Amino acid sequence: MVTRFMILHRFRRAVGGLLALVIAFTLVPTALVGPAYATEGYYSELGSRYANLIESVRNRFAAEGSAATSSTGSRAFTPRDLGQSGRYLLVSLDTLAFEGDHVQLVVSSSDLYVQGYYLPDAGQNGTVFWFSDARLDSSTAFDQNRLPRQVMLGFASSYQGMGNSELALTINGGRIQTAISQLAQSNPDSPPSSFAMGNSLAIMVVAIVEAARNRGVQQQVHRSITSEANTSRESFDTRRWADVIRGWEHMSREFRAGSSWTFNDQGVIRTVTLHMMRLWLALLANPNRTSQPMCSGDPSTGSSPECPQPGPDVPDAPKASTDAAYSYIADDQDEFGTDGLGVPRSYTGGFFGPGDRFGDGGYQSSFTYDNAVTIIALVKGARPDLSRAARLGDSLLYAQGHDPENDGRIRASYLPDPFVTTLGRDYPAGTPYIGGWSVYTGNMAWAGMAFCHLYEATGNGDYLDGALRAADWIQSNSADDRGAGGYTGGYADTSAAEDGSGMVERTWKATEHNIDVGAFFSMLNRLTGDQAWKDRSDHAFAFVKTMLSADGNHLWTGTGLDGVTVNEDAVPEDVQTWSYLATLDPAYERVVDWAAGRMAATDGPADATTGEPMFKGVSFGAMDTSKVWFEGTAHLLTAYHVRNGTGDAAKAAVLQKTLENAQTSAPHNDGRAIVAASGDGLDTGQGDLYYASRHTGATAWYLLAGVGANPFRL
Repeated sequence: MVTRFMILHRFRRAVGGLLALVIAFTLVPTALVGPAYATEGYYSELGSRYANLIESVRNRFAAEGSAATSSTGSRAFTPRDLGQSGRYLLVSLDTLAFEGDHVQLVVSSSDLYVQGYYLPDAGQNGTVFWFSDARLDSSTAFDQNRLPRQVMLGFASSYQGMGNSELALTINGGRIQTAISQLAQSNPDSPPSSFAMGNSLAIMVVAIVEAARNRGVQQQVHRSITSEANTSRESFDTRRWADVIRGWEHMSREFRAGSSWTFNDQGVIRTVTLHMMRLWLALLANPNRTSQPMCSGDPSTGSSPECPQPGPDVPDAPKASTDAAYSYIADDQDEFGTDGLGVPRSYTGGFFGPGDRFGDGGYQSSFTYDNAVTIIALVKGARPDLSRAARLGDSLLYAQGHDPENDGRIRASYLPDPFVTTLGRDYPAGTPYIGGWSVYTGNMAWAGMAFCHLYEATGNGDYLDGALRAADWIQSNSADDRGAGGYTGGYADTSAAEDGSGMVERTWKATEHNIDVGAFFSMLNRLTGDQAWKDRSDHAFAFVKTMLSADGNHLWTGTGLDGVTVNEDAVPEDVQTWSYLATLDPAYERVVDWAAGRMAATDGPADATTGEPMFKGVSFGAMDTSKVWFEGTAHLLTAYHVRNGTGDAAKAAVLQKTLENAQTSAPHNDGRAIVAASGDGLDTGQGDLYYASRHTGATAWYLLAGVGANPFRL
């Protein structure tokens, strides 16, 4: 499939992915890991570190690339938006075509000349990597009056052992050259009109292709490490694989702090700054502009004053804090056994602790949503641990595969002690110990997303199979064509005995569930290449869009039982931040800010230094803002990381400090976990209360938020 695109709104992600990939296979550090490190579990951990490092690089540049375009006021158009406008088609990494070893796309560019790229290297002046086997279809390729129609680039000689990639580039220089000239006249920081813009754009195109291939390369390397370790442990080349990992670590550090890139432009070394890239991208989004890009992001508006530039990057959480959170997750997972199948309890201590209410063992339910978030946090959060993520993922797979209905469903909750039944009275021995029999669409989607992340990280096809079974259940049981379409809520157990005998269909449609389904099905489209999942994802997200309030400030919670009437009784926080995280649609940036203001909550003891309350975040919803909901505060922190717009770093710092304070100063804290709420009795407005009890879901969200890891995107 050939795809046209112009706006490379994820260029930092792409450039980071390309250069990190190259350095991983070319950089040879002087200090190598010796055989002394090859202890039990070392080999799998080495593979896990590789998989998680590549994911970390992806996440960082996806977030920064998105922030770069939105900060200049240009719109991060979706492919459909640009197609309807008749301008250009935006291609993302999710929509590239994979045909064997080849990735193909078409891009409109300036007078294109790709000779190589310049890779800075610590301790050296730099190395130029040449595309020595580039093939041009015209001997007059660089004649300004006779621009080439196509350039084919091969990468076999530049990427040893990685096979061939070909990149088809269609040239259309007039409009872009005009844009460069206009930019040069209106902005002193822009390059002169004679600058060979085509080179830098082409480099980004090459980077996008290689970043798209990263997924396959990641899985290939991970499988190679595992296979080599399992089959020939004595001859396992520890130093070679350590070089790969160390190269990733080096490039992750380099590009995390990077704000400019250097290219070889026909023998001349040129530096392109992030600011220049942002301006170019904004102009390409709206090529008819004759001055600085508009800050409103609306192409129908006229010129506006210079747009504010983003502030400093949102910093990551302190390592000591996230390490403590991870240790809680690990201990919670190991409470009822340190290996094999099992699920952790979701809430510990406080209201849910041992006593008359829940008995000597305390409340034990393990909620599927909490487990799914925990899996994703262990895959891509601040302290990745693929072995723990896989163990919990295997447990959800087991629950799915041994459900009494055996139709792909995953229940709302399970009990951890024991997780697998042995008595065989009501159901065969080996059935998971079901706590909550309801099957909610949102929970199913979260479990599916967790399986997708595990498959992406490990290459284990069992996780993809589990994801597809969950998706098929959603499609068969929840797809709806009433009103704006979308997906209904699933099935709730209404039996007095809570034994699954009273399953009733929930015909309302939740905005949150449709966000979850849209993100989940988008992942499946990327992992399988099946267009049907893209269409179904669009179906869910189209429903979400209809839930925007008339003023565009916020999203309503969903519909009534008729699937059409908008339910305006409750306005929760999660849909406001999740809508942006799942889509990166600028239309939802506004609702993020609305939630931060409308649902702002403060609570807790006074800070010894400032005298102000120690907890400053958001509540669950607009109904009750008397207490801070720490999970929702982590949602908002994640959104600030991902958006990284003007002022987001300062706002994120307040939330980050709040979550650190929650670890050590919230009621019933243990110095590690995040409790659900800053005090008991936080009313959701939907019939539930949150308490100040240690919560795996909130703690897992903190591991994600602390490094800006987006669970809704692979």
